[in-house]
Amino acid sequence: MKEDWKIKQDVEEELEWTPGVVATDIGVEVANGIITLSGHPVSYAEKLAAEDAAGRVSGVRADLAAEDIGDAISRALKRHAEREAKHIDIKVEGATVTLTGKVGSASERDAARGAAWATRGVTAVVDNLEFI
Repeated sequence: MKEDWKIKQDVEEELEWTPGVVATDIGVEVANGIITLSGHPVSYAEKLAAEDAAGRVSGVRADLAAEDIGDAISRALKRHAEREAKHIDIKVEGATVTLTGKVGSASERDAARGAAWATRGVTAVVDNLEFI
């Protein structure tokens, strides 16, 4: 594992080269191999771009517990489609997410699958959704 100062330097450099991120908006701290981003990005898109940039650095990985992945997916579903989220069950095993339940349209299905795939740490999505 790289030294903390190296992991920090690499993340700061990646932030500087990432379009849509103002590197001076984002603080980088590293302690015992754990990277923490802080600051005040001007938009949610900049926040996501900064997180993605940090994740691209060699040796950095997102260690999220299965329940954290499920919670993140559930929050995304609620933001985009509160009504649909009530009818979709999310099961997480390792980094695989299984979606079950009923949706009213192909766009609702696409939104649920997209939210699952967009969640950091997810490597597979099993779609068991049915149309009403």
